Amino acid sequence: MKNIIKINTIGILLILLSTFVSAGSWYGIVVNQTNSPLQNVNVSAVLNNIIINSSLTNSSGSFYITGLSDGSYTLEFKLNGYKPTNLTGL
Repeated sequence: MKNIIKINTIGILLILLSTFVSAGSWYGIVVNQTNSPLQNVNVSAVLNNIIINSSLTNSSGSFYITGLSDGSYTLEFKLNGYKPTNLTGL
């Protein structure tokens, strides 16, 4: 399985190009190692081991998650054929 998030220059597979947090929502774009957008990635916002909300990326690789209260979240990224990956402490 391929990894989903490029966390540093060691480079794994996907990069969360931009994430914006505003008024309880997150927006981001998920792309592969060639910067092509990935569609149908399930992105979940998890707080205290509970999925608060989730979104699928569209054809542009974009996702938008709303309904988030204050807290330290983990973003989970899942796509068939790729290793699930998490970003923590967001």
